[in-house]
Amino acid sequence: DEVLHVEDSPPKSFSKRRRLTGKQPPPMPNPFQPVTAAIEPIQPATSRKAGRRPKVQKVYIAMTGFVLEKGKRDQLQKIPGVNVVDEWSAKVTHVIAKGFRRTSKLMCAVCKGLHIVVPKFIDECITAGEIIDEKPFLLHDNMAEAAFAEKHQLPSFSLQTSVQRARSEGALLRNRSVYWTDGSEVEQRELKDLVVAAGGRWLKRKPRKLEAEVSIPKSFWLGHDFDPELLREAACTQVLRWDTYRL
Repeated sequence: DEVLHVEDSPPKSFSKRRRLTGKQPPPMPNPFQPVTAAIEPIQPATSRKAGRRPKVQKVYIAMTGFVLEKGKRDQLQKIPGVNVVDEWSAKVTHVIAKGFRRTSKLMCAVCKGLHIVVPKFIDECITAGEIIDEKPFLLHDNMAEAAFAEKHQLPSFSLQTSVQRARSEGALLRNRSVYWTDGSEVEQRELKDLVVAAGGRWLKRKPRKLEAEVSIPKSFWLGHDFDPELLREAACTQVLRWDTYRL
């Protein structure tokens, strides 16, 4: 016969409650028990960043063709995020001009697709205490633009159309290199700024391989293969007329 060991004895009575371990769901409320505790209102969730101030957008404004009086300059720089600069740099976001003139700053601004506006824009920003919409203050100089088109034998020319072209089509000189040794130190610096603003590369040394004979060269030598006016005109129109300025 099979012997019954102690280990095989039948389990003890389950009259005692089992001790539950681990995380358990909350007990079900008794629907028949009246609610005596006050219900606290639900607080809206708050973000950790709610207490931080919104980031102020940096704006760099440069004048071209005129000097901004000190009083307005000081008032303009009191607007949060506004910086008034005297020289061209890659940080510039707005160029203020009274009319269309082929200054270095204006041509670089066109190549970068920046806001080119009239001085009244500054007055309105000072009054509002912030940078306002640029569209009502965009520079349109019909007489100067028509004269430019006639001088360069173009069917038409619009400064703001060129700005829009730069924004939609991208850098005019992307993937292109430019070499130039003529001109004064100032002219060298201005043309270098223009090339860089147009997305090109300014070469300090003559490249080993030039592509003057190619219809659309990747690298070229100004003053040797092409007239420097090629870039100055293209900075305004955002169109490179290779055949017109080939030497």
